[in-house]
Amino acid sequence: MAYVNLQDTLLFYTQEKARINLRITELQNQKSLAIYEQTDCQSLLNARKGEVRSTYAELWNEKEEYWTDECDYTDYTEIPGYEEELEKITATIQEQLDELNAWELQIDNELTTESTRREEIIATENWIKSTMTSNISNDFNFGLGK
Repeated sequence: MAYVNLQDTLLFYTQEKARINLRITELQNQKSLAIYEQTDCQSLLNARKGEVRSTYAELWNEKEEYWTDECDYTDYTEIPGYEEELEKITATIQEQLDELNAWELQIDNELTTESTRREEIIATENWIKSTMTSNISNDFNFGLGK
């Protein structure tokens, strides 16, 4: 293969590697965003659960039939409607969390694919460089009579 063709091929692969590196960076940014959104969603779930707990704690304290002097803690499961309210909130936000998990998994798959492609390009680049070096060495050796 002519030396110039090898140079052109090497430039093509170098450009392709740069494009893939940019794509990997974009995917890593998307993954960071997905993780942030998952954390935000989990915080929202915890905040809503806290609001429900506070609301039911007020209801608990207002009803004397639930209150005893011996009670050091509040058993929210005894309050009618408390667990149903938590399940409703959890189901709503869990659906969002599941979508975010699926998005993160898709990003991970794309990252793996792009990383594999980059490694293949690096291997091809190394082969082209060694071929170019070999061609140059052979050209010089040819003139020396070897």
